[in-house]
Amino acid sequence: GRIFKYQASKIAQSEVDYLHRQAKNDILLLVETTYKEVLSAKESYKNHSSTIDLASENLNLQEKAFINGMASTVQVSDARNQLALAKIESQNSQYRYALALAKLYAITNDIDSFWAFYEKQ
Repeated sequence: GRIFKYQASKIAQSEVDYLHRQAKNDILLLVETTYKEVLSAKESYKNHSSTIDLASENLNLQEKAFINGMASTVQVSDARNQLALAKIESQNSQYRYALALAKLYAITNDIDSFWAFYEKQ
């Protein structure tokens, strides 16, 4: 009877070891994936600032062209809509960045660092 108990305990120990390795791999994959989300959202946010600058410059040019009779109200309105859309997309990417960053800090059980980081921004 002892041999069977010993073998059963060895099998149980092997299963526990396998589950432990699997859990560790799953956590590492989750952290890596979330980190990539953070980097992607941050890059997207940076790119939107140049889009806002471009849309703002386009609006200024369209307004000047309208004053000089070289553009219509439709063109000025389209330029305003493009600027508004660029601002909305920028805020959306900023939200995704904050959300991904909070998720990463939560996964690493360091949410206090998130608040410290976010307050600096």
